[in-house]
Amino acid sequence: MVSKKRQHGIYLRHLSTGPEWYIRYRFPQTRTGRLFRERCGPGAQGLEAAKVLLGERLQDIRQGRDPSLRVIAPRLFETVVDEFNEKYVALKSRDPRSYKNKVLMLRRAFAGRTLQSITTRDIEDYIADGRAEGWSGSTGNRLRAVAHKVFKWAIDRGYYGSENPVTKVTKVPENPGRTRFLTGAEAEKLVAKAARHLQPVIITALHTGGRLSEILALRWSAVDLARGVLYFDRGTTKNGRQREIPIDATLDTTLRALRRVRSISGFVFTYRGQRLRNLRTGFEAAVERAGMGTEVTFHVLRHTYASWFVLNGGDVYVLQRLLGHCTISLTARYSHLTRGHLQASTRFFGPPPAEAPGADGGDPQVIPSEGSGGSDGEAEGGTSR
Repeated sequence: MVSKKRQHGIYLRHLSTGPEWYIRYRFPQTRTGRLFRERCGPGAQGLEAAKVLLGERLQDIRQGRDPSLRVIAPRLFETVVDEFNEKYVALKSRDPRSYKNKVLMLRRAFAGRTLQSITTRDIEDYIADGRAEGWSGSTGNRLRAVAHKVFKWAIDRGYYGSENPVTKVTKVPENPGRTRFLTGAEAEKLVAKAARHLQPVIITALHTGGRLSEILALRWSAVDLARGVLYFDRGTTKNGRQREIPIDATLDTTLRALRRVRSISGFVFTYRGQRLRNLRTGFEAAVERAGMGTEVTFHVLRHTYASWFVLNGGDVYVLQRLLGHCTISLTARYSHLTRGHLQASTRFFGPPPAEAPGADGGDPQVIPSEGSGGSDGEAEGGTSR
């Protein structure tokens, strides 16, 4: 028998089919280690089997081997990753593109290894080697996040019987760097140097803050020129929520000009009658012709929209909704651009003019505490602090 306080042992369970012997143990052998239970069978034969099996498991643990390697049939990492791509990324992920390259990198790195043989140290070493080769901190952290998801999915599927090895991998510090955005003159030059079919795409990005995938998936059914709004569909946004964006005068002119060109596909942005799916080569060529550096990617147009919005005095919380950020911390990166506007607020600092009475004619130096009402508060026998 086994006490509840013990970390491992042999015990008898009374099942509907009769009593049977079980073993239990933890790996690692700590109070917080994962608890394993294995069924060994009934009677004296089951008890003998339990003693032998427990001995094998404890020997594994003493030698640092994860017992789940024996409990669950080992699977090749690339086999699990391929199934992950097929059954999770393609069907359930809101943003398959964000997984594609990272999953491929992990598959190559751990090809030929079983899922159970990959340890926390293996993943830490992989990320450290990548950092030594020039990866940014954000690349390392994105790979860590995808690897964590793969193992979590494998655990949920019953392919991996131990603790997620990625959980203990420390995140890499990320350098926030400088958020690049275009000036008005740069934006005009970029549009002018772009191919004709790309110009409306760039203008739309500059006036909606949309991601490239959201813009290229935009359909005319989601554009309401009469009301002056367009919608990025929940199936294309990163957070899975529909986003409503007001249409300004510049974008209205651009979209009305496009509307005159018939599109059988129903998509707003097309090339030779077909949906426009990729513009990397064309955009890079436009950037080069405009005399800008390689740091100007299409995503810079989203930063430009947000930066212009803040510089024009827009509210950061409104911007959060327009960009579709789940938390204000993501939008806060643009708040430094309001420094000039914040500087103007110094006129509100310091004591008010002596002649300024309180709004209600009372003592302007007293701020009543919440729920107090002057004499009633004093009658309670205390001064609010």
